[in-house]
Amino acid sequence: MEAVYHYWIEEFLQQLSNEGVEGERLYQANEVGIQSTMDLLLNTPIDVNLPAGQSQVYRFTPTNTGTHKIFTGPYGGTGSSNDTVLELYSDANLTQRIAYNDDANGTSFSEIILGLTSGVSYYVKLRTYSASDAVHARLTATYVYVSPVTISLNTPIDVDIPQGEYKVYKFTPSTPDFYRIFTDYYGGSSSNGSGDTVLYLYSDENLTKLIGANDDYNGTSFSEIKREMPAGTSYYIKLMGYNGERVRTRITVTKAVRNFVDLQMNNPIDVSIPVYEYGYYRFTPAASGNYRIYTGLYGGTGQQYDTVLYLYSDATLLNRLTYNDDANSTPYSEIKWEMKAGVTYYIKLGGYAGGSVKARLSVGQLNSSYEYGYDDDGRLVNVLQNGIPVFQLVYDNNGNLLSKRRPSQ
Repeated sequence: MEAVYHYWIEEFLQQLSNEGVEGERLYQANEVGIQSTMDLLLNTPIDVNLPAGQSQVYRFTPTNTGTHKIFTGPYGGTGSSNDTVLELYSDANLTQRIAYNDDANGTSFSEIILGLTSGVSYYVKLRTYSASDAVHARLTATYVYVSPVTISLNTPIDVDIPQGEYKVYKFTPSTPDFYRIFTDYYGGSSSNGSGDTVLYLYSDENLTKLIGANDDYNGTSFSEIKREMPAGTSYYIKLMGYNGERVRTRITVTKAVRNFVDLQMNNPIDVSIPVYEYGYYRFTPAASGNYRIYTGLYGGTGQQYDTVLYLYSDATLLNRLTYNDDANSTPYSEIKWEMKAGVTYYIKLGGYAGGSVKARLSVGQLNSSYEYGYDDDGRLVNVLQNGIPVFQLVYDNNGNLLSKRRPSQ
């Protein structure tokens, strides 16, 4: 067996150097089953022969971020049909499958079209549909451009996306507002079934700058993204079936309504916000003065989250007054602002770089002569008035408040 193996290696290397084979690499498997992973290069077809019941894994590492197509076709470009199956994985152990395709475009060949990241290795498994059939096909990877379809406000589009593929839509708002992108029943009828969709939102046409994503929402298999958008800026929406499966669905863009939660002074609330989403709040002070809006540990204890706070003077969130990311050398946020009695102020809370948030949100009146001290975990440990400590707070190792006292006590 060892002699046969070395013979195959020598034959394979000779085929690679064969000047009569241009733009392709030939792989010939005989009685030796190939277990090692081979490299698949962009625009370099591989003609593959595998015995019945055999499969082969190829490593593909894109040099550009963007949409790629990995597909099978006739052996040598002119051969007969072959019933292939392609599986795409994100790990070498083939445990994280990200796309799959059996029959593509009305043929028995296979095709996966997916956005891939430059420098990241992906693993392509090639086999036949039936274990009793041999693989006799050409495998190719190319870079493709998926032309975006323009989608207009309040104009639903029904779409049937084949397995392993996706659609891209371009939306350019004419007015600045809060918009909702969502999927629903194909044709608007539940009789068509609910497709399991995934939505991605990008700020660039090459789909490299992800700014929003959603799989399931409100206990359904549909998807929804809400976001503020300025007028005249184009956004790109990628729609696909979960795990690359075929999906029939309807996609729509509408204006959305923000559900503002009312904040009360000295009455903190604990909030949970998913990735790429925001929480919306409003506060109307009863008296004019200086106020402090700030985040802290969820429930007063636990894991830290990196929050960002924004303060606006209007419900459309077009007139931003100020914002804050990290306050007092912590990942939490704090805004100090002079507010007028009876005037409503609007607050947006999210995670830094689109991260999720579990935090406590509070509003309190701030005397301009007060200062606040925090420990490394973002917990309030002392309060100073005119530079003099007036309160000290002590916590146990679990972050529970043990005592709050004046320094003289």
